[in-house]
Formats: sequence, C-alpha cells, structure tokens
Amino acid sequence: MAGYGRLDHIAFAASDVAGVRNRLESKGVKFRESIVPRTGDIQFFLYDPDGIGVELNFPKA
Repeated sequence: MAGYGRLDHIAFAASDVAGVRNRLESKGVKFRESIVPRTGDIQFFLYDPDGIGVELNFPKA
C-alpha cells in the first residue's frame, strides 16, 4: 500500500503454525500462506489495521 513511507512490511519468527492459522481464520483475518521452496518453512502474509504488511515465518516441522 502506498503512503506509509519506506516501511513495506515487518517480519516475525513464529511457532505453532496450526494454532495461528486457526486463530486467524476464527477471527476472519485474511492472509496468504506460502511455503519457502528452499527450506520448506511456512510463511503467512497479512496486513495490520493500518495497512502495514506483516510476515509470520514458521520453521519447517
């Protein structure tokens, strides 16, 4: 999203991929899920209420 300066998104290391997925879905939060081809890690991409991107990185189980 434009208009928020230089910050594109912020990333966090996370755990409990199934729990976080369930919580986001139960709250109606839209997110995109992907797998990092090189590592098999799972990533969730979503936006905070101000439109700033949030990336959650879950290590491969």
